[in-house]
Amino acid sequence: MMPLPRNLLVGAVVFIGASSPAEAQEMNLTGEVLTPSGVPVSNAKVLAMADNGVTLLDEILAETCSDANGKFTITLPQFHSHVTLIAVDHKHGPGILSCRFESLPQAKSVVLTLSEPTAVIGEVLTEDGLPVSNACVYVVLLNSAGDPPKPIPGNVTTKFFRTYTSWDGKFQITNLPLAAFGYMQAYSTTPIRGASSICAFTAAKTSSPLTLRIKPYSRIEGRVISENDKKPVSNANIRLLPITLPWIPHSITKSDSEGHFIFMEVPAGAYKICLMDPTESKPLSIRQAVEVWVAPDETCSNVVLQTVSPAHLLIKTTCEDTEAPYPHVTVEIVSPTGSVCVKGATDSTGKFIAAVPPDSYLVRFSIDNEVQKAVPLTAKSGETNVIEQIFSKRKKIAARVVTPDGSPLPYPKVLIIDSEGEQQVAQCYSNGMFTYKPLSWGNFSQETLEEVTIIISSPTSNLILLTNLTSPCTETMELCTTPGVMVTGTINFEGELPKQVNLSAYLLLEIQSAEEYRLFNLRMNPTNAQALPIKLGGLFPHLPQVIEISCDGYVPAVIDIPIADTNSSVDFGTVTMKQAKYSICGQVIDKKGQPLTNRITILAKSLHENGPTLETNTDSHGRFVIGGLFEGPAVIEAFSENGNTALGSTLAQAGTSNVLLIAGERCRAITGKRLRRISGIIKTPDGKPVAGAKVALVRYSGLASVTTDSAGEFVLPYFAPSRFASETPSETLVAWYPEAQLAAIVEEEGEENEPIEITLAQTIKVSGRSEDPLKEPIPNARIFVRLALDGYELVPWQTQTDSSGRFVVEGLPHPKSMLTICITNSGYLSIRTNIVPEENVTCIDLGTLTLQPRNLAVTGKVLDPDEKPASKVSILGWITSYQGELDEFLYGIETDANGNFIITNLAKGKSVELKFYSKDCNALLTVPAGASNIIVQLKKSPRRHPSRPTAKHASTTVDLTEFHLPTEVTNQQWKLICVFDPEQRPSKHLLRQLSEQYQSITNQNVQVIGIWQPVTDKESFQAWRQSCPVPFPVGFRTNASEKTQWIDQIESLPYLLLLNPQGRTAVKNLELEELEATLTKHREQSP
Repeated sequence: MMPLPRNLLVGAVVFIGASSPAEAQEMNLTGEVLTPSGVPVSNAKVLAMADNGVTLLDEILAETCSDANGKFTITLPQFHSHVTLIAVDHKHGPGILSCRFESLPQAKSVVLTLSEPTAVIGEVLTEDGLPVSNACVYVVLLNSAGDPPKPIPGNVTTKFFRTYTSWDGKFQITNLPLAAFGYMQAYSTTPIRGASSICAFTAAKTSSPLTLRIKPYSRIEGRVISENDKKPVSNANIRLLPITLPWIPHSITKSDSEGHFIFMEVPAGAYKICLMDPTESKPLSIRQAVEVWVAPDETCSNVVLQTVSPAHLLIKTTCEDTEAPYPHVTVEIVSPTGSVCVKGATDSTGKFIAAVPPDSYLVRFSIDNEVQKAVPLTAKSGETNVIEQIFSKRKKIAARVVTPDGSPLPYPKVLIIDSEGEQQVAQCYSNGMFTYKPLSWGNFSQETLEEVTIIISSPTSNLILLTNLTSPCTETMELCTTPGVMVTGTINFEGELPKQVNLSAYLLLEIQSAEEYRLFNLRMNPTNAQALPIKLGGLFPHLPQVIEISCDGYVPAVIDIPIADTNSSVDFGTVTMKQAKYSICGQVIDKKGQPLTNRITILAKSLHENGPTLETNTDSHGRFVIGGLFEGPAVIEAFSENGNTALGSTLAQAGTSNVLLIAGERCRAITGKRLRRISGIIKTPDGKPVAGAKVALVRYSGLASVTTDSAGEFVLPYFAPSRFASETPSETLVAWYPEAQLAAIVEEEGEENEPIEITLAQTIKVSGRSEDPLKEPIPNARIFVRLALDGYELVPWQTQTDSSGRFVVEGLPHPKSMLTICITNSGYLSIRTNIVPEENVTCIDLGTLTLQPRNLAVTGKVLDPDEKPASKVSILGWITSYQGELDEFLYGIETDANGNFIITNLAKGKSVELKFYSKDCNALLTVPAGASNIIVQLKKSPRRHPSRPTAKHASTTVDLTEFHLPTEVTNQQWKLICVFDPEQRPSKHLLRQLSEQYQSITNQNVQVIGIWQPVTDKESFQAWRQSCPVPFPVGFRTNASEKTQWIDQIESLPYLLLLNPQGRTAVKNLELEELEATLTKHREQSP
């Protein structure tokens, strides 16, 4: 790293003793307890409980009581991200509230609303109808259909509770929250020894009594055999694990001399039967477990379990710095399903020993609760598998930022640049504390901290710090700031005042490869005055800096801040923001003067230094209109719709119309200071031009590849380099010619508009073989190769396996980073393999890659709120891996006449997130692939506020004027409106569907428009737009208004709306598959 000059080091660094991080501070929660009608409840007991979001609430953190006004304050000993508050009042009923926090709550008050208490009543009878007295009834309460068990108020230490019947067989469960869902089972010893079936219930104000009938116990019989010779295994330990009955303890038995085993007096329910390791007392493997459903008074036989010899693991960890054993490294053995089957830590000698069933595993190593490495392991039966790993002592910075008088500086902006030039913004708290650890590569951190530059700025306190740290240690440091430079001035606006103005301050200092660093970003709301006064601090003396001003409807302005002394003030005067109000109208034609009817993408770039770059599309006559340009010349460039081919360009004056852009002609004179393009020629190793080769600019991910012409020449579209760069930066280009197996990755030197010459070179060949778990080859599997450069992925290489499962991919350029090989085939789970080729290597053999079959299913039954089978219930599903990645979307599934459903084509290790809905009922459930006989109970959908109309009764006219839509949105055309939330998985999937079907929809003369439903700001929207480039225009809103209230009335997203050419609603809540038929129907009905 380039050291900073001594006269540029600002502030001081002081080492102090370790202090408590933010997570160790006390956590105060305030709130109030109210009745359903909003009346405060005094003397209500309030409990705060730790909630891991998965299992039960088993730890009471603190408790208190509400005062006379219903107010309460509860103090937790330390920070918890998941807290559940429970209020108990015997007069008004219970109340439960789950809270999620990312940091310590700042003056946030919560409201606990008590629900009206309800009860469930019932009776326990024999099969002959006789009442059973003193029968034990076990009850499990669920939050909602399918959620994990949660406790009820008053029974907070267990996930189930029990009650007993009276002399007449009656029982009653009181003080339940309204609409609580759960299930129960009854047990008796006299007059009959047995148990009832499992009965589901929903607590309501008025409900029919439940009847539980006692039947004799069931039993389970089976046999244990050896996997190798199929002979019986005696004296094997077998454990019975109840799945649906948490109150039943685990039962253990042994097999006899013939391998037989039996479990007597088993209540009806679902169980898992598994073999146990006699030494570890743990299940041998998922593979040695069998799940069964036992009906009342039934003998479940023919259960066969197979034993295998365990594989032994010896793991050794060593410290790279001292070459000594590395103790206390957390080791997790992850099974193929994603579950952690063994977890522990290395001992003082750096060793960890375990025994696991033979299978393929992932061994994860963690230090300080952060994953460092993940190593694949194939554990073989009866062998000792040795894994040796070397770790470096992980360094970090823990620091407190203070003012010159030593007091903490709250919430300063902290920017850290590491030895590789990577920037990272550190989260700083109100006490000035922040922690920095090295950036991660992929999912696992591998970098070590050597030298960093720290830039700290506080615009409100006018305090700064700029320093190098060459030897950070684990002790907490104190970073002492000094006064900075105060900047004042005035911003005038040419037209109407914008709603919000963004101010960004940049430090122009070359540290490693970067040249600009954003110190801070502020948002200001102009008042009714014509001018906006500016006064902000936190800028650095003796260094070049700029302030960028941006707002909607105006061209951004950049102010150069004069070099100033320490603790001084600079006035930049008055800056007038000019409106971007000019437009250009034109048409794209061929050289014969005929309009191009294909959809064409138009890019317009104002040649002013900070002018915007805008995008639109032509209509069916080749015409286009693009607005929002700054006064002066602009370059207009046309591309094919997918952006692969540049069709032509021209220069035009903003504000003019009837501009003709002739395909095949390019403008020669480019006068824009900030606009540049890259052109050149591609040649073979012997110097011959290459026609039909592909070229892509890596950094600018908004551009796809272009193809060389017959002379081997290419021209990449116009783009803008770094805004404040003093010199033209270099660019990375990728060129490839698959026909001759030639490719190259080159650095363009940054010569302004100078053609470059790219010479292709020999490429890399990757081969391998795909097979299933039974060692059978998988033919016709598709192979994709991704090349990742500077955060941009290219996928131009693909092939498929032959009849023996083998594949060969040729023509890959030698990358600077890794190649990703993706293998996919119908009926199998796709896999990815990352490789980093060594220098001078031209052939890479990946060996054999095993694809897991998608041969599992999920089955179950759906019940309506009255516990009757629900037919024709629509089911949506999202298949995810254990890492949480969205793999597939399921739709078009319905229950049959008996409420049964089945979802097939699932793979081992996956989970399915299901949504069930029918009219005004719904339910949510997440289950692993392979789950069977699940019971889903629908619940009534919650209503919104009674005074708010639902989307079904919304106005027939939809107003789009306040959604900041681009100019290509035109009237007199059918419109398909997609209202979405970018954070929701269903919305993301529908956006992908619309993008794939975009061309076919527009061919029906329908304009697709996306509407971002949550209120957001322009910066967040533009960041999302760059990361998710959909082909249709998308609008957003910066605040809620009367004209946008129709979008708040939509109850679930995504939501499709079809508007006729007059802008009136034709169809609400449309399904994408029904679009074509709906259009035909409405067009036939139109006069």
